[in-house]
Amino acid sequence: MFRKFIFPAYTRITQNRYSTRQSSERGQLVLAAALICGALGIDTDLTLNYQLFALLLVLLLSARITVRFHKPAILVKRILPRHVSANQKFSYDIVITNIGSRVEADLRIIDEPIVIAPSFRELQSSREPLEETRNFYDRFIGFHRFVWLQRIKTGIRINSAQAEEIPVKGKAKVRIEAEPLRRGFTKFGTTAILYPDLLGMNYGVKRFVNPEQLLILPKRYRINEAFELPGGSSAIPGGTSANWSSGTSDEFVSLRDYREGDSAKKIHWPSSVKRQQPVVREYQDEYFLKQSLILDVHTDNPTLLEEAVSVATSFLLRMTEKNANVELVYCAEKTISVPGNSERTSSSSGQDQQLKALATLQSSTQPFSLLAEFVRSRTRGLTGCVIVCCKWTEEHRQLQKLIESKGVPTTALVIVLPKNSRQPDSNQQIVTESLKSPHCHYLESDTIAETLLSL
Repeated sequence: MFRKFIFPAYTRITQNRYSTRQSSERGQLVLAAALICGALGIDTDLTLNYQLFALLLVLLLSARITVRFHKPAILVKRILPRHVSANQKFSYDIVITNIGSRVEADLRIIDEPIVIAPSFRELQSSREPLEETRNFYDRFIGFHRFVWLQRIKTGIRINSAQAEEIPVKGKAKVRIEAEPLRRGFTKFGTTAILYPDLLGMNYGVKRFVNPEQLLILPKRYRINEAFELPGGSSAIPGGTSANWSSGTSDEFVSLRDYREGDSAKKIHWPSSVKRQQPVVREYQDEYFLKQSLILDVHTDNPTLLEEAVSVATSFLLRMTEKNANVELVYCAEKTISVPGNSERTSSSSGQDQQLKALATLQSSTQPFSLLAEFVRSRTRGLTGCVIVCCKWTEEHRQLQKLIESKGVPTTALVIVLPKNSRQPDSNQQIVTESLKSPHCHYLESDTIAETLLSL
């Protein structure tokens, strides 16, 4: 009850907002000296400290007044990367253009993301990492948990930076260091420029409304280079060129003599006339891997959800590196298929759509049977299949068995909680021996990186 009563105050005192003025180190030193002189100079008959107090007070007031009339005439532009990965620090640029008539120096840049505060329900249901190590008062108040949740929901931590001296009509590029804290979209709001007064005692703040958003991809794990993807040695003819045109591949290799059964379309007539015998063009068929990545996120455990998405992202990129045409299949409100290479999109465009889908994916409430039924109709032509899920049931095992019965090699990766933190809930336990499969790997959420390197 008490926590609910003080909850509105948490949002007000933790919003990332700066006052219209901030004191510099020089200003703080002058203020401290003024307070000391004021305290020692109360009795004006015994000391002359009051005169020094008056002088310092005038300096402080003058600095506060001049900061209002010393605003820089500048323009600000943020240059963000296309996307970044969660938990990996990155940097981006802010370009400051001086359009005024004086040189601008000693400018501080503070880029401000849009702060997203958690709801009271989220505060009650979540647990801060290592919260049990805090004292009883901190756990009861819940302020540290609120700050942690707000930081995660905001999605990014941004460091301030100092700009170099900017000449008149010149530009300065400032490097900003940041760290994304979660996957998904994070939104930038304003860019605050702190500029000094004429005496260098205070900083005024000039804000530029600069709304943008940045896509944060799921974190990735390294996979053992020796681990062979299912169907990695198999391929079907056609390749990328078959996706764009009908007929055989256009990859020319050489000319050779005509053999019985060769198509007349392959005859190279200029060479045939010159040699007085049929000569045909020889082509090399292109091969590619057509694989499927199936992601089941039917779970109410946020840790398992995040790890499943990260493992799926890691395998998606690994499969794409092997020149595979990967189809991503998952179930949100409905079953969704995101193709990699297609007739109208390049491979990079298809992969971008898949990574965006993984970055914004949330837990599904739909039954696994809908996803399984969709997958059963799309096994034709597959050379391999990877299944990533948060639990392993009889339905999962039957789907894997069905896919393998079609001659498609399959690997299943099941994300589970560590043994010391599993609950009696069967969804969080390792499956029984009767459900285990030789091509099924169990990854405990706290040792996934080590397990993937040892596969």
